[in-house]
Amino acid sequence: MESCNINPMDAFCRLYSEPYPFLLDSCGCGRYSFAGANPFILIKAQNNKVEITQDSACKITTDNVFSVINATLNEFKASGTNLKHVPECLYRGSATGKHIPFQGGAVGYLGYELKNQLEQLPRKNDDTLNIPDAILGLYDTIFAYDHKINKGYVFASGLPEKDNRMKKLLAKQRMKQ
Repeated sequence: MESCNINPMDAFCRLYSEPYPFLLDSCGCGRYSFAGANPFILIKAQNNKVEITQDSACKITTDNVFSVINATLNEFKASGTNLKHVPECLYRGSATGKHIPFQGGAVGYLGYELKNQLEQLPRKNDDTLNIPDAILGLYDTIFAYDHKINKGYVFASGLPEKDNRMKKLLAKQRMKQ
């Protein structure tokens, strides 16, 4: 974790050209805003197929997208990695950013048409826009902005590495990018 003095929109503009950027901007209504890009795993669901991309390798399955998401998240839980909180040993810089509630994990959307994965209902509309029913990225490098104290933080966890020493090295590499 490192602190910095850029705002969420500036951070997002720097990340915009990277794969799958996101900005969760509280627009002054909340305390925190978050930005990130380049997920280490990407789950994309469309037309009853789910693509799981990791390290440029893509696996396609017809499994239920909710089962795929659950299995992917459980894979990290089983390895001792908690996606809700970055392990303390992976912080870099001062520890003042520990209060930030999101320091890496899953970001994306689940579309309305996924209702058919939960219940057998007719798909009434043709897919004219060709937009995936779901996209969910697992992000290990996050920019977080605390609007209350006007301070930004960058977190890197070193995921998807499972070995703590390798996670730490990867996190340090990503902090330099």
